[in-house]
Amino acid sequence: MGEVSMAAASTLNDVTIILLGSPGSDYLQRADGYYSSRINHLMTVGMEVAGRPTSRSPVKDWKPALIASLQRVVTPYVVLASESDFLLFDALEENIGFLNTHLQYSLSQGHALNYRPGNGCTGFHKHGAALVKHDDAGSSLDRIGRFTTGGIDAWRAVVRTQVLLQIAQDLPGELAFEGAMAALSFGLLAEHHAAVLPVTYSLVEYTADAAVATDLEVERARFTPLVRQWDADRWQLCRTPEGIKVLEGFVRTFLSKRTAPLLFTSRWTSVSQRPEWNFESRQFVEMPYYDSALFNALEQLECLVHAWPAGSQHIHALEGVWVRQRELMAVQLNDTPDSLLLRYQQAFSLGMFNKQVCERLIATLDATQDALQAQQISTWYQRLIAAGAADVERLLEQTQSGQILEAVQCAAPDDEGTARVLKHLEKHPSPLVTFLLIDLQGSDEALQKTFDSLIASGLRTFKIVVLRDGKLAAITTIEDTVHFVKVTQDNLTARLNQLLGQLRSEWLMVLDAGDVLTRGGLLRLHTELPWASQCRAISANEIHRDVDGRLVSLVRPGTNLELLRSRPDLMSKHWLVRRQEVLNLGGYSNACPATFEFDLLLRMIERQGVAGLAHMDEYLVIGDSPGDSMNRKAIETLKRHLTILGYGAQVDLVAGGTLNVDYRHYQTPQVSILLAAENDLAALKACLGCVTQRTRYQHYEVIVVADNACPDEIRSYLSRFEGNSGRVKVIWCPQVLSRAELFNQALQYASGEYLVLLSSRSHIATPAWIEWMLKQALRPEVGIVGCKMHDADGFISHAGYDLVAAAKVVSPWIGLSHTALEPALGVGTERNCQAVSSDCLMVRKSIFEQVGGLEYFERSSLAGDLDFCLKVAQAGWSTVWAPQAQVINPGVMVDELILAAVVSERWPNAFTARSEVEGRYGIDVSRTASDQQSLELTWLTALEEGQ
Repeated sequence: MGEVSMAAASTLNDVTIILLGSPGSDYLQRADGYYSSRINHLMTVGMEVAGRPTSRSPVKDWKPALIASLQRVVTPYVVLASESDFLLFDALEENIGFLNTHLQYSLSQGHALNYRPGNGCTGFHKHGAALVKHDDAGSSLDRIGRFTTGGIDAWRAVVRTQVLLQIAQDLPGELAFEGAMAALSFGLLAEHHAAVLPVTYSLVEYTADAAVATDLEVERARFTPLVRQWDADRWQLCRTPEGIKVLEGFVRTFLSKRTAPLLFTSRWTSVSQRPEWNFESRQFVEMPYYDSALFNALEQLECLVHAWPAGSQHIHALEGVWVRQRELMAVQLNDTPDSLLLRYQQAFSLGMFNKQVCERLIATLDATQDALQAQQISTWYQRLIAAGAADVERLLEQTQSGQILEAVQCAAPDDEGTARVLKHLEKHPSPLVTFLLIDLQGSDEALQKTFDSLIASGLRTFKIVVLRDGKLAAITTIEDTVHFVKVTQDNLTARLNQLLGQLRSEWLMVLDAGDVLTRGGLLRLHTELPWASQCRAISANEIHRDVDGRLVSLVRPGTNLELLRSRPDLMSKHWLVRRQEVLNLGGYSNACPATFEFDLLLRMIERQGVAGLAHMDEYLVIGDSPGDSMNRKAIETLKRHLTILGYGAQVDLVAGGTLNVDYRHYQTPQVSILLAAENDLAALKACLGCVTQRTRYQHYEVIVVADNACPDEIRSYLSRFEGNSGRVKVIWCPQVLSRAELFNQALQYASGEYLVLLSSRSHIATPAWIEWMLKQALRPEVGIVGCKMHDADGFISHAGYDLVAAAKVVSPWIGLSHTALEPALGVGTERNCQAVSSDCLMVRKSIFEQVGGLEYFERSSLAGDLDFCLKVAQAGWSTVWAPQAQVINPGVMVDELILAAVVSERWPNAFTARSEVEGRYGIDVSRTASDQQSLELTWLTALEEGQ
């Protein structure tokens, strides 16, 4: 046995493995740990340059490092290995042995097996196909065709060092990673004999990411001409129709998303047993996947992968589990050893590879003298440590859920701050709040989760009424702090209405069992309620749990009527409502039991508009996502509301869970598009061209307005439109004017009832852009309609402006894909906003005249846009952002946003929002951006100052 081990070590000592990956990544660290135990010669080539991800880094960025590494190799053989893949040592030895005895071959490898890890389970997928023969008879084209048929990546092979160096030195530099690896395979096969042994040689991570397919499509377009030129300079294989056909097949196979049928799945369910293997009905026995030695190796690798998760795909699969485990491990004020043990066991059952859960469970089991289970968990824990178990808290912090949890934590006062809040409330008691807690599933665990969150706040001045379908936990009365009421789904609203007259609390909030109230949100709410005498209802920001337990941030943009109507699932729940207001409206409606909160808000708006509806800029409730089912049930509720307002509207559920309202406007008013010529002829031509060629709406005119500073080339171009009877008119102003002043001058020539202010930087992207803007503009309460802008690469460049405290102008969601519907609330839906860009906005002509048009601000043209929108709002009209109307526009620079804050001197009361929402996950980062979080809790500072 010792002789075999020494021989194997000697063989592996002949090879250098070069890991390709992102410096510092968990992938790379895990791979380094795996190979270091058996491989003496190990190198790393960092392939992330200037922040670009590995898959998109061009060869020229990392090729010098690869060549330098290859030149330092002292072994006869070398293997390139992606950071996410695993070479199997036994197969590696076999291929090295083959090359040692078959000198005519320059590279050798086996077959790959795809793996896709999840939560304690791994799916294994077929990679490529079996070869009819494994030798290398035939020409270079035959060899390339054979590897193409088998879907075998030659770049992963064991290669003689000088051979790989020579091919790598000549690689085309313009390709990204996938294209470069395919080109490397092509070059190796074009020039050298290659063997494929009938063994499973490597594990390759399988990804279902749609972005990968998009990247490959882009790479295919680059690959063919570059490789054909490379071939023409070096091998001339593609000079014949046969060669071209082989190359086309090669490109289709290696630069397309490959099908990978699932073969078998392993699932870990016990710390004392091996994983369970479940095989699919269809197997491919011709592949070398079916032997016990391989399955033994897979078990060890799986343990490593689960203990040390890496990559966005695996971490995304685990994120929700980690969130649930974190909740279960939180110690509550009323915990006992038994309750802690129960929750830690629940956490362990969710995911047995979390070492922090194991540590908690071991300590608790020791304390309860459960020696056998403690020993089993301890042994398992040691196995995780030996595998390099990751710090799950660190990994969770990097996820969307982790960043949301950080935002919640930063919004809560520390212990000293909490004590000050409670002392303040002793002097200034908050009105009594009753939480109406609905538990139709009869879940004690869910109830306890809500109870724990209330107790953790330190508050005691509240009441809870539990409306439960099932056995009641206690016999109580309405006077008790916690009162249990028996209900069913059918009589829920009726029982709620009965309670309205019995309760003595001033405020009500409906919760579902399992909802968690945040400590910071609850404390701030209670400090501000004594001064909320003018409020009828108050909303707050929320956090939703998706079906897998991941967290989604919902930063509600104030009392936003458009969003409330289109996304009741995200906007209508968990409002704090005055009990008397509900009584005045006749209680909750029995006609819509599934959407009674939404219906109540709409009836409040029908009665008094949005007056008295307030918003608290804090995360207050963490609860399960309602899903699309709520919005389906809300359709009839919304139709009723719109009918009362006089609209014969059609309501439909569309992509992303949005309720789309067609107001059935039958007017087709004339629209005057005002276009300032400015100084860029190419931009002006492109803008005019796309307006006249892409606009579907027929009742419009274009008025191009220019001044004496206009360059001669633009003057010459515009002269062709003068004097004709077409849609385009040209107006010349004798003096030099700003863009804002040009728009004001053009007004007198506009015949349209509605105006569109347009910049030559804006190019129309959606033919129905005018119709989408008119859909909102024709509503009598709407004054301005803005559009979604995205840059030439498809990333949002304008989605309205938010005016934030401290005179900050924020442009939300910049850099998010223009096709995104989530996670940012409102990114795919009409919504009210404070201001939009005059690069493309629609306004009623009479309103433009009434407010005096646009004003010129010397330091900032954007300030003029903000000022205009605020003047219209002051006159009583709303501004709506319509994302279905889209134009291509580069947007504004950060410096322009800073300069635009000058408008705060005129409109100080408009800059009141506190939340700053980052674009990727829609999270309020206004506090997490600062290390000194206590300084950000302005409401707490106000208490300390006695306000």
